[in-house]
Amino acid sequence: SAPSHTGPPAALHAFGLYALIFALLVLRPAQPLADLQPHARPAGTSVACAITASVLYSDRVVLPSGVAPALVHVDDGAIMHVEQAAPEAAAAYARARGLRFEDFRGEAISPGLIDVHVHVSAVGGRGWEGYATATKAAAAGGITTIVGMPLNSLPPTVSVDALEAEVAKAAAEGLHCDVGLWGGVVPSSLGRLQPLLADERVLGLKAFLSPLPRSAGYEAVHPDELRTAAKAAASAAVPLLVHCELMTTAEMEALQ
Repeated sequence: SAPSHTGPPAALHAFGLYALIFALLVLRPAQPLADLQPHARPAGTSVACAITASVLYSDRVVLPSGVAPALVHVDDGAIMHVEQAAPEAAAAYARARGLRFEDFRGEAISPGLIDVHVHVSAVGGRGWEGYATATKAAAAGGITTIVGMPLNSLPPTVSVDALEAEVAKAAAEGLHCDVGLWGGVVPSSLGRLQPLLADERVLGLKAFLSPLPRSAGYEAVHPDELRTAAKAAASAAVPLLVHCELMTTAEMEALQ
């Protein structure tokens, strides 16, 4: 957990929600993670840029009110204080607290972005991009968390076993940003949704209402089956994403 402090102004909450990313830094080589649990990390941390006990300054800090010169005080991966300031004042702030001062004038400091719709695969050999390059590209563009879709791997991420296989291979590749996964909803997985949702690495569910090609290895669900998935998602308080080209019951049955 983040160190205790007196509480930041409301303007800092947006920063606390996301990992801090610096476009100026050359990405460090990723280290394989023993486990893939992105949202278990304290807010404000990232694999690509781990920061401790520093005062960071730039004339291009992205704030809720706009881009302005400011200092960002970070400690143990958490953002403690953000304040609009001139470089001299930022340096004085650091000296008074015995902290390292980092001057990034000319470069942008901003909250990291979250991409919740990423097609990436670690297992199955279907030609989709792997996690090593996908997460490195994301971090280079200011994205510090990606959430992978369930249908790109073989087997798709519709069970705990499939999830474990995806996680193990992805972690072995090495990650350059945080990663979450969507759990898949197909007719055969309806009875296994609760164990999948019990895993904290699964951030929600994804279903299709329109048929996919057989080669996709991922089946659409009937509207009645979608209701079952919606109840499971609601009970776990997570989102249910739907590719919602809704077909009539007769059209679905005709295609089956």
